[in-house]
Amino acid sequence: MQRAGVLIQTEQLRLLLSNMRSSLLPAIIVALLLGYTLDQLQGGDARWLWLWCAAVIVSKVFATWDAQRILAMPIAPQRVPRLVRWLMLLNAIDGAAWGALAWVGLDPSSSASCILVIAVLSGIVGNSMSLLSPVLPVFAIFCVFELGMLALKAWSLQALAYQTLSLAVLVYLASLLSQGRNSAKAARAAIELRFDNIGLIEQLRVEGERVNAALAQAQQANDAKSRFLAAASHDLRQPVHAQGLFLEVLARSPLSELQRELLDSARSASDASAAMLHTLLDFSRIEAGVVEPQCEPSCCSRC
Repeated sequence: MQRAGVLIQTEQLRLLLSNMRSSLLPAIIVALLLGYTLDQLQGGDARWLWLWCAAVIVSKVFATWDAQRILAMPIAPQRVPRLVRWLMLLNAIDGAAWGALAWVGLDPSSSASCILVIAVLSGIVGNSMSLLSPVLPVFAIFCVFELGMLALKAWSLQALAYQTLSLAVLVYLASLLSQGRNSAKAARAAIELRFDNIGLIEQLRVEGERVNAALAQAQQANDAKSRFLAAASHDLRQPVHAQGLFLEVLARSPLSELQRELLDSARSASDASAAMLHTLLDFSRIEAGVVEPQCEPSCCSRC
């Protein structure tokens, strides 16, 4: 059971790592669009904004490259805990990088920038559920760092609306963690079902090999029987032939009427048993390949 649990965790890691590549290009596009849009909205010094944009892109590119590097080699069971801790570190950095958008782009004087920043951060953390939830600790730490940065920024603005937003973000975080837990359970159940199916297929393969082996053994035994009967057919016919000769000699001797009737019955029984034995032995010779059938064309209408 412990080994099965490690194998399931390994597959969960593979599922998470395989999701990383598909999220790279959208993340870069979103970061660049945000950088350009917020730069136009704020109209001031945008160095911190573009530094944030570069940090997000570098973080995402490195995480994707690292995921492909890990997938390129076998994941040994003893590496699983260390890889989980490594992915937690990378996604904590990635979550903090995305969350830093609230500190460089959330401008209370511009409602458009506030709406844009909050909407993007909510969308990013929601999208991360499908990407990271197969390994729940990785998803949880990403959400905590990203939404935690947003909640801290909103609380620091010292306005009732933003402090309410900060509390709403924490509630949203709790809801996401609950949904992430359900998603992780669903992913684990799907992986367990796949392992069960693989086990059933393996059992079917083993049973099929057993059936084929038993069938081959039975065929060999049948072939051996046929060869034996074909080889012994002459010896098996000798007693019947001798019995027929004996009855023929007995028929030429003086017999009473009752004795002759008994002799006729014995000759009929001997001929019938001899015919059945000859037929059986001839079929055995055919099965053993001693007698080769000669195929000739015939007209079915004459039959």
